[in-house]
Amino acid sequence: MSSLKTGSQYFDDVGFVDVTDALAIEANASATNALTSRVSSVEGTITSQGQQITSMQNSIKNKADASAVTNLTNRVTAAENQISSQSQSITSLSNSLDNANADADASKAIIGNMLKTTLLNVVSKVGSMSAGLCWRPRTPNRGNISSGGQTGLWR
Repeated sequence: MSSLKTGSQYFDDVGFVDVTDALAIEANASATNALTSRVSSVEGTITSQGQQITSMQNSIKNKADASAVTNLTNRVTAAENQISSQSQSITSLSNSLDNANADADASKAIIGNMLKTTLLNVVSKVGSMSAGLCWRPRTPNRGNISSGGQTGLWR
C-alpha cells in the first residue's frame, strides 16, 4: 500500500493521478466545521467576559480611591473635633446658667429678707409714732360737731 494522500504515484509503468483532491477537501471541510464550532463557542465566552469586564469597570468607577477616603477621614475628624469643642462650650454655658440661677435665687432671698426687715422697721416706727396720737373728732370750731367737722388723728 501506498501512503500517498495527494499527487501522483507510478506503478510499473502505470500512473494514477488524483485530480479531485476529495480527501483533502473533506478533511479541510471537517477541520473548518470543527474550527467554526470552536470559534463560535469562544466568541460567546469572549462576549460574556467582555460584559463582565464592562460591569466591573462601571462598579469600580463608583468606588472611592485612597485620596478620597483620606479626605473624607480628615473631614470626619475635623467635624468630631468641632462637635467635641461645642459640647464643652455647651457644658460650660450650662454650668454658668446653673450658677446664675443659684445667684438669682440667693439674691431673691436676700431682697425678700431686706424687704421684710424694712417693713417690720416701718411698722414698728409707725406703731411707736401712733402711740401718742388719739382718734377724736376734728372740728373747725371745736364745739360744733354737726357743722361739717371731720374726724382724724390729733396729737
